[in-house]
Amino acid sequence: MRKIKFLNWVFVLFMCSNSYAQTAGSGTDINVLNNDNFEGFEILDSAITKARVIMTGENHTYVNFNSKMELKILRYLNKQFGLKDFIIELGGARAHFLNRYINEADTLAELYLKATTSPRYMDLFKRMRKFNMGLPDSMRITVHGIDVERFNDLPLMRLAELLPDSMVPSRLYTAVDAVEMASAHMVRSGVEDYETARDETKYGRYNRPTFYVGLTINEFIRYYDSLKPDFKNWLGPKFAQVEEAVHWLREYKQWREYENTTYQYIWREEGIYTHLSQLVRSNATKRFYGEFGRCHVAYQEQNGDCGWYGYHSVINKMKSRYFKNADSVLTLGIFYSGNSDNNYYSDREDDEGIQEEINEMVDNTDKKTVTLFDLKHEDADLPLLSKKFSYAIVNNHYIMEDEDSLDSEVITYEDKDSKEFEPYYFYTAGFSLSNINRDVLGNHISLNGRSTDIAPIGLIQFSYGGVGTLVSEVRFGWMPAQKLVEDTNGVLSYGAYMADLHLGYPFIKRKNLQFDIGFNSAYGRERISLVNDNISFLNARADKYFVHSAFVIGPSANMHIKLGQFFYLGAHVSRMVDLSSGQWNYRGSKQNYGEKGAVTAGFSGFYYGAKLGISIPIESGYSYTDYTTQE
Repeated sequence: MRKIKFLNWVFVLFMCSNSYAQTAGSGTDINVLNNDNFEGFEILDSAITKARVIMTGENHTYVNFNSKMELKILRYLNKQFGLKDFIIELGGARAHFLNRYINEADTLAELYLKATTSPRYMDLFKRMRKFNMGLPDSMRITVHGIDVERFNDLPLMRLAELLPDSMVPSRLYTAVDAVEMASAHMVRSGVEDYETARDETKYGRYNRPTFYVGLTINEFIRYYDSLKPDFKNWLGPKFAQVEEAVHWLREYKQWREYENTTYQYIWREEGIYTHLSQLVRSNATKRFYGEFGRCHVAYQEQNGDCGWYGYHSVINKMKSRYFKNADSVLTLGIFYSGNSDNNYYSDREDDEGIQEEINEMVDNTDKKTVTLFDLKHEDADLPLLSKKFSYAIVNNHYIMEDEDSLDSEVITYEDKDSKEFEPYYFYTAGFSLSNINRDVLGNHISLNGRSTDIAPIGLIQFSYGGVGTLVSEVRFGWMPAQKLVEDTNGVLSYGAYMADLHLGYPFIKRKNLQFDIGFNSAYGRERISLVNDNISFLNARADKYFVHSAFVIGPSANMHIKLGQFFYLGAHVSRMVDLSSGQWNYRGSKQNYGEKGAVTAGFSGFYYGAKLGISIPIESGYSYTDYTTQE
């Protein structure tokens, strides 16, 4: 009876604990790669018919998946609802060139985009252009850049494009020529970087500019403001377009001046809101879609998300200040099965609960699927996420970031992905053992009336090398002289040293693990010494030294396991063959000592060792720098 009561209590507790469990509800699967298959999106239809602004919120880490999802939703909204207005988390300059690229055969716009875009995002633009060019004119996409300008490259290129090359007034010549020079440099170096990034056989970084573009912009704005009537008279009808480009540069300048203040992101978000609200107001019958970072599209005021506090996103502002209702804006959060998503929320109090809700959604999807969830459905119980988003898209390893190697994004030196391998130099200290045969030497000593135990050869070892496309390492090791025999005849000692070069190909090359297989070639030298120290210091010492020199080769394997940013543990193994004749000589002469092969078996055998190393990143060419970081 007691057992039955106990089981009943267990059952009650189990039911109570699960009555508050999070529930993702049922989701619908989406085929991201089939352009014309919109199955699964139908659960959005009724909400989209009411919405003026539809936004998806991504974690920027997952570029490969995000770009495909973004284009998929844009296709769906265009085909099903006639949506033609695409908003981007970038400024007006990029939108200007994107519109020229996706709607026209504008080779100059394509050149400028390549010079300022990583290959992966350029591939997205190419797919967008292909999609857009296949639409009837009445349905083609228009791009709107509603962000403040946070980059100086495209605004500067647009300004250089607008300024005439001839008939420049003498008072304006310095300013105009400075803009032309800066733009030409940025285009040339940017295209070189793009091609280096696209060609994966090369390892390179972005070019370092030979001057500070930010300072050039500041000086141009000073010239422009002091001589604006001259610019207006000279430019004529082009003046309005130049004013727009200068306005973009002013936004960029303001963004940089707000660096490391609370004003920067608040000013930016208010600027995005101002641009979007003006766009919506002036196009009263249109819908707009964009994919921004998740922090920009959450309904709720944020305290801790992305490290921001008291933060009102553009969607929060549109909902509460512009539309003043919940139906006119619609947001979908995008989530992923992977550790990088866990780092999105920095507020520790909310982090655990939100991550549990994300995990609940992932657990309710099958591997290799993309699933759409209605967070506000009556069957769903995800209270933290549903306050931020109406729907959620979950990528459960459907598209991995390393699946499309051609599209691998080249990112800045400072913001390298945690999984990315980075070439490095290294210095190590370690110890190597070998099973090389020492019986020949022991037998030789025995034949001379002595007996001894000879330990396996053990080398104290230092090395220097580098890991990049190939692995190269120079090692130097020595075995301190070990006493073999000591009697009235003196002290008989044995020692050795070896210098070798290792070359290998890294079959495993990750940020924290490197494994290569290659080849070793080495020079080794053994030495036997017989030292007879007489008691009287007046009598001369009778020293005898014998040496054996050898060239040694063989296959080898090498492994490094990183312990942090600088330190690592290493291990290596090799099978070496002694190519020498095995002849010993008196030191400093060619006079033979003993018969060939009668004193030593040489350096042939297995070598295996461990080491502790320090790694230093390789600066290949120039390291990347923002054009204005050194102002």
